[in-house]
Amino acid sequence: MLRPAGVLGALSQYARARLGRGEIRRLAMDRMKAFCAILLGILREIGDETAYDRHLASHGRAHSAEEYRRFAECRLRLKYQRAKCC
Repeated sequence: MLRPAGVLGALSQYARARLGRGEIRRLAMDRMKAFCAILLGILREIGDETAYDRHLASHGRAHSAEEYRRFAECRLRLKYQRAKCC
């Protein structure tokens, strides 16, 4: 019966036999944590959170509602001022 590889698909049968159940779970959890960290980073980039963090760092300002409003207005103004071709 064929099964999908899943999280531990890269492990050979020999490696699985040598590892204990706890070590396999730890390995699976490490891979899931890495995947979730990458996914969270992508979502933060899509949602402009990382751009806002970079804006705060480059201007030396603290987070506030007013500062986010300034950031968003400037970002949208620049976005819609650029002409699109075709």
